[in-house]
Amino acid sequence: MAYQLVEESTMLTDPEGHQNGSTVTGAAGLDDSDPIDVEGSRAWLLALAAAFLATLVGWMAAEAAVRKIPTETDQANVNGKDRAIITVLSTNRSEVKRATAAYGLYGAVLGLCLGLAGAAIRGSAGSARAAALVGVVVGGGAGAGVSSGLFPIFFRHFDPISGDLLLPMLTHATLASAIGAAGSLAFGIGRGGGTGSIARAVFGGLIGAAVGAVAYQFVGAFFFPRATTDMPLAADPTVRLLGQALTSLCTALGVSGAGPRIDRPPGHAP
Repeated sequence: MAYQLVEESTMLTDPEGHQNGSTVTGAAGLDDSDPIDVEGSRAWLLALAAAFLATLVGWMAAEAAVRKIPTETDQANVNGKDRAIITVLSTNRSEVKRATAAYGLYGAVLGLCLGLAGAAIRGSAGSARAAALVGVVVGGGAGAGVSSGLFPIFFRHFDPISGDLLLPMLTHATLASAIGAAGSLAFGIGRGGGTGSIARAVFGGLIGAAVGAVAYQFVGAFFFPRATTDMPLAADPTVRLLGQALTSLCTALGVSGAGPRIDRPPGHAP
């Protein structure tokens, strides 16, 4: 008798008075899975939107900075007179300054956009402010700091005649990883979920950015051989846009796929 009462209490009655015991199971399964799918889809869409926006804004800001930094000159004695001439060393110094400004601005913009995207998933204004601040400061610092420290070393070992891609690839991958990790940190702070979730976001964005930088080197070498993609900044603005787009997109894919772990109810199918 007790079993019969329990069984009847779990059944639902439709408007026509028919009993249906399978409705409870279907509704429970829907409630358990839908929020997970919706949050995952929002993470992908917002991260990709942030990547596109950061690429466009960051590229425009970087191009404005590059145009404002002139090529330096060195003093040399020419026919008994001191003249200001452009040398290889002065050109390299100018390239380091341009790269520092360009990647610093790009890193700040990417960090800002990813931080706001993470906060939008969480739906918190407080986390948006914190994530935006971290994104701008850490992202800009990573882009400018790594550029100013890494590219002088790059020029001391780079042989433009060799055609070797290993040094440019390692250099650009290191820089992109720093920028991607900084932007992913802002994304993780904005999205929340604890230290473990933030660490997974940073790792995912770092790996994604490195993959984007390596892809940029191969694409540049095969499809844009005259654009000097092995240098700190490519000679063609459109190719520079491509480099930022690949880094942003791969960072967004890496960070959005490393979301917080969700504890599913017992017996719930993954």
